[in-house]
Parts: sequence; C-alpha cells; structure tokens
Amino acid sequence: MAMRALIIGATRKLGPPVARQLVGDRLQVRALVRDPGRARTTLPTAIELHTGELRDSQSIITAMKDVDVLYLNLA
Repeated sequence: MAMRALIIGATRKLGPPVARQLVGDRLQVRALVRDPGRARTTLPTAIELHTGELRDSQSIITAMKDVDVLYLNLA
C-alpha cells in the first residue's frame, strides 16, 4: 500500500511543485485547502482535497486520518 501524505499549504508558491513530486513518487496525496475550486486549478487531479483551515483543529484532525507523512508549507 502506498504511503499517504498530507500537504498543508499546497496552493502556495512551493505547494504545487511539491504536490506533483509526491504524486510522481507514487504517494497518495491529500491537501488541506480552504477553497477546493481554486485548489483544483493548481493541483494535480490525483490529489484528494480536504476542505478546512489551520484555525479549525477538527479539520486538521480529520485531514490527518490515515496519513503517514505531513508536509507543512507555511510562511
């Protein structure tokens, strides 16, 4: 089974290239995003989008379910 990675900050400057690399490395990738419509325009379709934000601890807890690796891309 492939490892699952969660990216927080996936739509920022470094997020999309990291997301593409992780997908290319055959990881299952999930992104915590505030605006799924906007995120879908910049992220590969193979990425699972989870709607939420950092100020909502429950959305982070839910997004972390079954995740092996966390990539945190915050300024």
